Amino acid sequence: MTRKKASSSSPIITTKECNRALQFLQNGNHSEALKLARSTVSRHPNSALAHTTLAAIHFSTAKSSKARKHEHVTSAVHSAERAVSLSPNSISFSLFHAALLFELAQEDASSSSDYEPVIKECERALCIENPLDPLEDHLDIDENDPKDSTVELRIGRVKRNLKELLKKAKTQNLKKVVDISKKLKAIQDRKAEIQTKFNTAKESFERKINSKVNTRAKDYWNNVMSLEAKKELLNVGIEDLNSHFNKNKALAAKVKEVLAEAVECLKVTKNWKFSECCCCSERFYNWELNKEHVKSVHLGTLSEELQSVVPESIQLNSVYEIVIFDDWKPVDLVAAAKLMEDLPRNESGDLKTVVNWPYCGDTNRYIIINQIQTILQLYLAMEFFAISLFDMLMYTTREALENRIPKPVLEQHCRNKMLHLICFLEERELIIIREFLEQSLEISCGLRCLYSSFAVDEARGDLISSYERIAISDDFSRLVFDERMLHGQIIRENDGEENIEAIIHWLYAGSSTLFREKLKGWTSFREASKNQGMEYFRILQTEFNQLQKMCERKRDLLGYQKSWQNIMDICCEEKKRRDEILGYNPQNYKSLLLKRKKEIEVKKGDDEMDSCGLELDNISCILKKAEADSDKFVTMQIRQTTEKLVKLDAIILGTITAMLQTWKKLEMVTTYDYRSIVVPLLKPFMRAQLEDLVDKDSAEKSNAAGEALLSELGLDDKNKKGVNDARQGHGKLKDKKKKKDHRKAKEFKVTRGSEEQQENVEQTSFPVAHGEDYPFNPEIVGPVTNDELEKEGWELKAEEEYRMLEMNLELQMQIEYEAKQKRLAELNKAETSAGNVAEDVPSRGINFGTFGWTDFDQDQAVRSDEKSSEPEQEKHPPKAPEAE
Repeated sequence: MTRKKASSSSPIITTKECNRALQFLQNGNHSEALKLARSTVSRHPNSALAHTTLAAIHFSTAKSSKARKHEHVTSAVHSAERAVSLSPNSISFSLFHAALLFELAQEDASSSSDYEPVIKECERALCIENPLDPLEDHLDIDENDPKDSTVELRIGRVKRNLKELLKKAKTQNLKKVVDISKKLKAIQDRKAEIQTKFNTAKESFERKINSKVNTRAKDYWNNVMSLEAKKELLNVGIEDLNSHFNKNKALAAKVKEVLAEAVECLKVTKNWKFSECCCCSERFYNWELNKEHVKSVHLGTLSEELQSVVPESIQLNSVYEIVIFDDWKPVDLVAAAKLMEDLPRNESGDLKTVVNWPYCGDTNRYIIINQIQTILQLYLAMEFFAISLFDMLMYTTREALENRIPKPVLEQHCRNKMLHLICFLEERELIIIREFLEQSLEISCGLRCLYSSFAVDEARGDLISSYERIAISDDFSRLVFDERMLHGQIIRENDGEENIEAIIHWLYAGSSTLFREKLKGWTSFREASKNQGMEYFRILQTEFNQLQKMCERKRDLLGYQKSWQNIMDICCEEKKRRDEILGYNPQNYKSLLLKRKKEIEVKKGDDEMDSCGLELDNISCILKKAEADSDKFVTMQIRQTTEKLVKLDAIILGTITAMLQTWKKLEMVTTYDYRSIVVPLLKPFMRAQLEDLVDKDSAEKSNAAGEALLSELGLDDKNKKGVNDARQGHGKLKDKKKKKDHRKAKEFKVTRGSEEQQENVEQTSFPVAHGEDYPFNPEIVGPVTNDELEKEGWELKAEEEYRMLEMNLELQMQIEYEAKQKRLAELNKAETSAGNVAEDVPSRGINFGTFGWTDFDQDQAVRSDEKSSEPEQEKHPPKAPEAE
């Protein structure tokens, strides 16, 4: 029908009209040229030459009209497509169409797939079996030129141009794909670089420090401290903690600020973690709230319209099982066809599904099939496997197998989503699918680049910090460590372990001034994390802009596809009525399409179609194609648009996956845990508490040692009283001796003793009074009874024992004093190392090597001899040491 209408139109008239329009174009009158060309097309709608002329004028006008350049190039492409559809064997029209597609691809430099139509059109033209003579297409060819003197030479020249254009298109396509891959790789490399810096900073802030355990504290913890006392040590009052740090005014304010923030966080969320916005530093106690804040305030979100075009990843378990677990092998087509012809039916009447297919040893097919399966596995792993890709694979496979597998069997397997039907395809068909997956999808969406990046992240692992189990009391006044720490389970990774000394090593890990470093590091670490968060945010902005741009392109393509589908529906409905309704009076396709055109114009308004932009140009082109009554052409347009949509879906899903990775990294660098700073503040306080208990225990042991020494000397409470009585008795003994001497002297006077004897008494008494060691003369003082001698000997013995006891007690007190001074010196040294100046504390240590034990023993021996030889000789008791 089309050919008849075309032949009724005079080619000569059409040629003259086209030449007249081109003449106006050469004179620079583009508007008049477009007006004449459109008029020619309206009068000769089936003239390929008329459409080609209109395309040439649009293309020339585009060069001189920058404002509407894209619009004119697009219109030129549509007119050239129409010309090719009217003259499919014209190799010259195909070359012109491909050249216009190439120009359109360069106009839209943001797309990675716009060169694909150029490649396909060049390949189609080169496959034309009987191409028309380019001279018949009225191209500017001189038949007198020796290079174009024959049909073969003219066709050969056009083919060379097609091959050259094909090479350029493939180069540009590869260049764009490589650029996209480089950009994706650069972004992923930048993410890795930022994470490395963050990991280094965090590991430095939370570094594990070797412990230097206090030996006395360790011994006290293991052997003395009760379980209740240990539990009490793990329970720290916040006010007590603040009081402990009040000694240093420079630190007290910062410590109180950190503790107050931590308590507030615990009150709100019962959790130690919080998150800060990398852009404005606003604090959130939940990462999801922070994420929504960044989206709504700083980044932006997709509109509802664009959100509606975001594709979904396939979620069918059957697809996972087939792609991931099934063994894909090439099927023997002949044996499989025979097997399916004899398939029995089940109770519901459906054909039973084949379980064991007959495979063959086709090595080439086996390699390609496994390559396809591997790529699909990556798509599933990265959640790139869009439903549109699955539908396209099923449609392509089904279309290829329609003539090889019985239709009922094929429909049933397609209905059951049997993706492994790809194994039935021939090598040539498998290559097409593999190239589409590899070149068109895998590279454009950055599949392997993202997969490698995710693999590196998985190998590195999340930098998860392990913190101590610590909670807050119900009244928010005390911080309480988990009692499992007493058994060595300091963090969760220690669960199941049993090590009672682990908590001591944990408590003494680091120097006494480590908390000062942590306070400074807490501020600097958060500042560095915020900067890294801003870098991740800038990457998010790049990825979001890419996502938004791809969604906008998909929205436009969906409208373009819908226009084609509307044409297809009109044609299919008319064809169905013709086939099914007897006596049906068929309607002209043109009248049906004109009716649809009026409906669209009513919706869009009365503006000129050329001035309505790309959308109305597409609609105009669709109507022109439909008038040709070419179902195959409309189907081809729908398929090409579908391929573009599948690619866009892969890019969109890839971008979403990349953004999810970036969001996760942003969460990592902007989420903090108060335990990383609170626990280091608790440790010095807990150490001080423990060491106070150790000192108290040492003092108690010292007192107990004194009591034990008394017990060893046989001095109980009664003996202690005897010692005091001995002191008093010794004083009385002096008075008694004086009275005795005075009485004897008086007796000498009464008996009229000689003056010489009186002098002897005075001389004898004098040296004793001064403590000198003169021999005792019983003849001078007169006789003394045995009871008096025994009593005086006991008193002297008690006096010596008391003296020894006091000396030992003084020694013990000196040792305790030295230990106390040593402890003070250690504390002063620690404060000095932290920037405080402390005075040196003198130590009055006892040198046991030079104590003079020999002189002490000799003195004891002399006094023992004196007691045996001079029992009544007067002795002075040692002076008791003054209390410290």
